[in-house]
Amino acid sequence: MDFAIKLAFDILAFTSVMVLIVLGLGVIASIMGIFNFAHGELVLLGAYTVYLSDEYGLGTWSGVIAAPIVVGLVGLVLERTIIKRFYAVPIIAMLGTYAIGLIIREIVRGLLGGHYKSIPEPISGAFTVGGLDFSIWRTFVIATTMVVIAGSWLLLSKTSVGLRVRGALENPMLARACGISTARLYALTFALGAALAGLAGALIVPLYQLSADIGIRFLVQAFLSVMLGGVGTFEGPVLGAVAVGAMAAGLPWVVIPVLADPLVFHCAGGGEAPSARIYHCGANLEKQPNTKGVLKMSATDQARGITRRHFLNGASALTAAGWVAGFTGGWVLRPRWAHAAGPIKMGIATDITGAIAPSGNANWQVAQFAVEQINTAGGILGQPIELYLEDTASDPKIAVGNVRKLIQDRKVDVVLGGITSAMRQAIKDPIVNRGRTLYIYPQLYEGQECTKFLFNTGPSPAQQCDRLIPYIMKTLGKKRFAMPSANYVWPQLLNKYARKVIESNGGEVVFEEYYPLDQAEYSATISKIKEGKVDCVFNTVIPPGLQPFVKQLYESGFQKNGGVLSCVYYDENLLNYHPANEMEGLISCLDYFQAVDDPFSQKLQQAYAKKFPDTKYLFTAGSASTGMYRGVKFYEEAVKATGGKLGREEVAAALDSAVLKEGPGGGAAMVPGHYHAKMNMYIAVCKSEAGKTRYDVIDKADMVDPREC
Repeated sequence: MDFAIKLAFDILAFTSVMVLIVLGLGVIASIMGIFNFAHGELVLLGAYTVYLSDEYGLGTWSGVIAAPIVVGLVGLVLERTIIKRFYAVPIIAMLGTYAIGLIIREIVRGLLGGHYKSIPEPISGAFTVGGLDFSIWRTFVIATTMVVIAGSWLLLSKTSVGLRVRGALENPMLARACGISTARLYALTFALGAALAGLAGALIVPLYQLSADIGIRFLVQAFLSVMLGGVGTFEGPVLGAVAVGAMAAGLPWVVIPVLADPLVFHCAGGGEAPSARIYHCGANLEKQPNTKGVLKMSATDQARGITRRHFLNGASALTAAGWVAGFTGGWVLRPRWAHAAGPIKMGIATDITGAIAPSGNANWQVAQFAVEQINTAGGILGQPIELYLEDTASDPKIAVGNVRKLIQDRKVDVVLGGITSAMRQAIKDPIVNRGRTLYIYPQLYEGQECTKFLFNTGPSPAQQCDRLIPYIMKTLGKKRFAMPSANYVWPQLLNKYARKVIESNGGEVVFEEYYPLDQAEYSATISKIKEGKVDCVFNTVIPPGLQPFVKQLYESGFQKNGGVLSCVYYDENLLNYHPANEMEGLISCLDYFQAVDDPFSQKLQQAYAKKFPDTKYLFTAGSASTGMYRGVKFYEEAVKATGGKLGREEVAAALDSAVLKEGPGGGAAMVPGHYHAKMNMYIAVCKSEAGKTRYDVIDKADMVDPREC
């Protein structure tokens, strides 16, 4: 019985979220006859309004109240200035709103700096009924949704405004002949739809995480809801949202999560691809008010514009740091002095833009910091380093072309960079095999990379798991593990190694489960954690699905009841992703934390802060910054060992046995013949005080072997 009640509440809570998002979309589609592809971005604007209100000390409640007003006004301006030009051709309307959505999304992404922001719930905590805990804010969202549905229905069904709307919907020409201003009506309708989207964004952002893609996460399901329920009525889209929301929240209870979304799409779409259903539905819309002309700027042209704008946001930081734009793209940082033999050319390939930009921007800053230290000290055997930077844009397809510029145009001697394993796999061939150039990969990863001339300077699974998991089991007494994970290569291979360590130490993996990267609802997973008596969650979920998982885990009382949350990529940057109370007690294992108190590490942080004052891109371990610094310094030592020779074979042979006496967290040493480095490893626990978080180091292991290759 408890299971059924909890399941019903979780389905009702997520269904309420879907209904809130779909209401505005359905109103615009039913009355105006267009599918608003910018609807997800209007949801984003509502969420962003709450963030601004909280950021400037006005509180989240002020943001929740202001969001529908602000977004409604934005919708009104957009309709009067741009969207009214679309009505003649619905397909053009879809493309136009899509372009507007891209512009809004990328502007907000630039304002957020690529970061994810956590918004506190205006009413936090849970209440208990019959031994079951229910989130207060989710309950408020359910109640608000019911009020909004009732209010919207009354407005459209029982008022003179609603009568005019229904008249214009049935016969626009006759409505105009009766003196009804359809132009004003459409403007107010679009403003109403936008206001509902803004309210949806304001109510859901405390449940999930603010990012530029928060609206996109729900947009496809919202379109499916409208198509399933049908346009032309108020009830249709609402009922469609109820059906889609119930399936999306309920299916993970009975099938593996990665199959849930495809099954929702199949069931709601009747076996037809969602994109095809949207196209067919848009092509057959018949409500076409009289207008003059359509939007003259194409979606492609506008998309190009926002790409330039987004890049310029990063370009200003590079220019301020002394970089100069190259004639063929990319950036160059020249040394302040010259050498007869010319400079040593070092290429940095990292994400200046895109979803991984917060880590990528930290990487180029750390690379510049390390290189300037070397050049200030006289270079490598008197020869300065010249830095070249290319944006991999969190997109392997873009990255391959840009990395080729480093090899073919810049003719660099070495390339450092890449954050994700997918990026490493994409760029290593044009660097190592086709480009015949040395490659240093700085990030912690899943292991098993043994390519010749590719050196790994971040931690391996053995360095993280062999110390962390026994500590959790033997010191903290936790034996029953759950492995919730994002569905890609790093979690899969890391979990394979971690499972062996758990089982060899007498523990048990209760379940191992994989989710889409943008998973938003984890009620089925939380239920498995509680029912399976899990006492340690070994988490490899990543953004954007990370924040809702951690929030829902915390709301379930897991940590309050003695459970331990562990994650091996959490560093000081990641502590900004969640409210402090959700992070209390989290345990991580990395090669460096800012709490490490050795004199060299402290001086390093002080010098970095002086070089980049007030930077939001911190010098931390989980985002590959320590691996980047270590890689630059290893290369310096290798070139010194060759007597200044820069050939790939000579430097690689020297790099194979290079040793660093000092570095972030301590020294490091390459393991000869294994392409990986020994390094100190630290276990740290997150502590929360007065709404702020920090890591306290609780264990250290010296010069841990990577056990790779």
